[in-house]
Amino acid sequence: MDDSRVVELLIALRNAPESLFGATLDYIRRCTGKDGANWQKLHQSVVDAGLGAVVTKAPAPQAQSLIIQLDNPGVLFSPVDFDARFANWTSADDYDRLSVALPQVDMAKLVEVTMLKPNEIEIRITGDMRFKRMKKNKKIGPDLRFAYKMWTDWSARGLNGYLEQYFKLTGRKVLVCMGQPLLSPSGSRFVLYFYRTGDESPRWSWDYYRLASQWDADCPSVAWPWQVRTLG
Repeated sequence: MDDSRVVELLIALRNAPESLFGATLDYIRRCTGKDGANWQKLHQSVVDAGLGAVVTKAPAPQAQSLIIQLDNPGVLFSPVDFDARFANWTSADDYDRLSVALPQVDMAKLVEVTMLKPNEIEIRITGDMRFKRMKKNKKIGPDLRFAYKMWTDWSARGLNGYLEQYFKLTGRKVLVCMGQPLLSPSGSRFVLYFYRTGDESPRWSWDYYRLASQWDADCPSVAWPWQVRTLG
């Protein structure tokens, strides 16, 4: 990649979310050599072009929050209490206990995760593998208490509710609740997710997705990093 293309890339990213900007810089570093010499050269070309401030002094995004209080921290929410169609379902024994223990959360701090390793960019892993890696790396996915809060709030407030506020804050139309897998009567494992459809008359719905299926980077989950697990 020539210097001019890198300059164009960095300019295009200056208004991107901080996480995307940082991740792209790391990607450029990896692509330009382990010793960093080529990166230093490319970075210097940006500075020489008078664009150094764009790269090194990009304004921090304005802090925002969307705080949700969760009921009964530490108590596992029953699937049938979410919907009667789950009457014979249970929660999988390996649910994320960190998630179930959360008393409150900030939806603005949810980050998208795929848990793909660098050499897995072009392949898929099962949802079960993603779930295991999330737990191992303390990426806390929302549990069923959170899902119930989202759905009852949507039913009561519609487009004024949390899910639509989350969309306006992040632009994300899918929210996967990976913290508490559900076990069907046949023994298959699923997780709940919410999705937004329509632009002129938007609405949110829910469904569940099988963890044994193949998941890729085009279908990220969301999680709270361990460092921001609570607000107090």
